[in-house]
Amino acid sequence: MFEKASKMKLRFACDKGNLTTEDLWDLTDKDLDKMYIDLAKGKKSDETESLINPHEDKTLILKLEIVKHIFTVKREEAKASKDKIETKRQNDRILEIIAKKSDAELEGKSVEELQAMVDADK
Repeated sequence: MFEKASKMKLRFACDKGNLTTEDLWDLTDKDLDKMYIDLAKGKKSDETESLINPHEDKTLILKLEIVKHIFTVKREEAKASKDKIETKRQNDRILEIIAKKSDAELEGKSVEELQAMVDADK
C-alpha cells in the first residue's frame, strides 16, 4: 500500500496544504479523522451507480486505506504507550510498598539483631 502510494507520489489535501504520505504520521487523530471524512465524502459524490460502467476511483480508495491505517497504528501505539506508563506506575507503587514493609520488618528487630546484621556485612 505504501509502496504504491510512493510510486504514485500521492498527495493528501488538507487545510495545511498538500501532504505526502509520510506527513500524515505527524497529524493528530482529529486531523486524520477529518481527512478521512473528507475523502469519504469525495468517494460518495464521485460514485455513479451503474452496472455497465462501474466507477471506482482506485486512488481515492488507496488514500482512504492509508489514512485509516495510519490512524489505527497511531491509536494502537498511543494505547501501548499508555499501558506501559500505567504498568510502570503500578510496579513503582509495588516497589514502594515492598520498601515500606522491609523498613517495618527492620524496625521490629531488636538493637542486638540489627547490630548483628551490620557486623555480618563487614
